[in-house]
Amino acid sequence: MQPFWIVVEDSDSEYVLHYEHFLLKKAFAEDDHTVSFTVPVSEPLPPQYFIRVRMRLTIDGRQCGAA
Repeated sequence: MQPFWIVVEDSDSEYVLHYEHFLLKKAFAEDDHTVSFTVPVSEPLPPQYFIRVRMRLTIDGRQCGAA
């Protein structure tokens, strides 16, 4: 199993609008996956959102983040 963090940020990367943990099992690594979520919307509408997926790596028994 490989853990990931999915993070949605505003266009200025000032605010995290949504985040969630996603576990990918090796048996399904080649399959397509769909993640659904809702983020707050305010006026004026932002020009874009950024979705970042960060993988958690284990090196010598220690966990570290990777972008």
